[in-house]
Amino acid sequence: MDIKTALQELADAVKRIIEGRIQFYGVNPRTGENTLEGSDLQKSIEVTADEDGITLKIADYWEYIARGWKKTGKSPKRGLYHELVLWALKKHIKLPGMTLNESAVRVADGTWYYMIIHKRPIAPRRFMVYNKDGDLTKMLPELKGYIDTWFNHLFEAIMEETNKYFN
Repeated sequence: MDIKTALQELADAVKRIIEGRIQFYGVNPRTGENTLEGSDLQKSIEVTADEDGITLKIADYWEYIARGWKKTGKSPKRGLYHELVLWALKKHIKLPGMTLNESAVRVADGTWYYMIIHKRPIAPRRFMVYNKDGDLTKMLPELKGYIDTWFNHLFEAIMEETNKYFN
């Protein structure tokens, strides 16, 4: 096994763990349906290996799904509403006859209005644990158990490469 194969093995394990968590946590508690299965969020997940390690790409709204939204009775000054405006701007959502800024505010207003009127929290579906540092072993606790085995494979691959170089 070479280093590239060992890194690809880790990337594949991360993808499998996320897919398994989507199967388990993707069920919407209100409807009983797995709304994450086949979703744009699931389709956005890419785990690739390169010479520096692995890269995880996922749609930027994954945090709202994983963390949920709890009704507090107060509207945040620069909380979810502000984040929704930024999200709409980032996605370049443009409604007919409106500027990009007007469209972003309208989308945020509509989403915010829906959450306030219905007064229902959005239940978290923890397919990944939020970690602001992006530490995969914290985001996917199952990965900790896999890492020891993987490190052995990586060590063997490094020793093989080293032996080839010096022999």
